[in-house]
Amino acid sequence: MPKPVVSNEGFNKLIAKAFDESLSSLGEPSKEAIYKYLDETFNLKKWEIPYRIDVVERVIEKIFGVGASPLECLIKKNLLSKIESTCILVELPAYLDTVATYNRIKKKSP
Repeated sequence: MPKPVVSNEGFNKLIAKAFDESLSSLGEPSKEAIYKYLDETFNLKKWEIPYRIDVVERVIEKIFGVGASPLECLIKKNLLSKIESTCILVELPAYLDTVATYNRIKKKSP
């Protein structure tokens, strides 16, 4: 059976799921605390995460400092896993607009 084609909106949902699953590895209370911090400090709702990934990246680095790198790698790994297993992309979002960018991210993931 062929993989479904996914639009930018579908891809953004994959980003949100990958982010949520990655935060779950920290435990439910930590995950909820991070979501609350994003909401209260930056007025950033869960559904907005794929659209404001630059803010999310800064917050993760601010919270975890040097410990942010493993979490960022986990998010990338989860996202790549979802892309490879569930879909064919129609159009890549601006931050993943070339095959070279996709391959570079894939190579950096553990």
